[in-house]
Amino acid sequence: MPQSDQSGSETLLIQEAIAGNKEAFGRLYEKYAGQIFSYLFYRTGEHHTAMDMMETVFLKAWENLPNFGEKGRGMNFRAWLYRMAHNAMVDYHRSHKPEIGLEILAEQPDHLPHAAKLVEIAEAQEYLMGRLEKLDDVSRQVLVLRFYAEMSPKEISQIMGISEGNVRVVQYRALKKMRDLMGDDNE
Repeated sequence: MPQSDQSGSETLLIQEAIAGNKEAFGRLYEKYAGQIFSYLFYRTGEHHTAMDMMETVFLKAWENLPNFGEKGRGMNFRAWLYRMAHNAMVDYHRSHKPEIGLEILAEQPDHLPHAAKLVEIAEAQEYLMGRLEKLDDVSRQVLVLRFYAEMSPKEISQIMGISEGNVRVVQYRALKKMRDLMGDDNE
């Protein structure tokens, strides 16, 4: 059974879910569904697509729960879910060109006070996404997981199937490339 980055209560929930307890799995779903949805929505820019993909991730998780942690990798449950979400994104990008633009604001919460601020945020996000699109897929994925999903290099390593050291190298190079791309715009 995986031991890393999990509380005792979560480990117990996982064990109960593996044993077929749907209520325990439901509690895990409640804990992680929002995070997985946000990650997928950020990458697709489409509410319905992200929702469908999230449901698929949790369906696969339920189906594969008996195999969780069997390979001796010490993977945590959150990383395991993100790995499935990552795989869903790979499949999605094979068949779709991602589009993220100002229309993403229609899906955002209305907690910001002024329309001008919303436009400013949208422009900054569009600018950043434009620079991210110039990176290779691995670099882009590492930056999104590291800074948007706030994952550790260890978790990213488990999700992407690359070494933790390689995650750090990719992150360093990707940030350098982003600085260079942003610097080119200021000249």
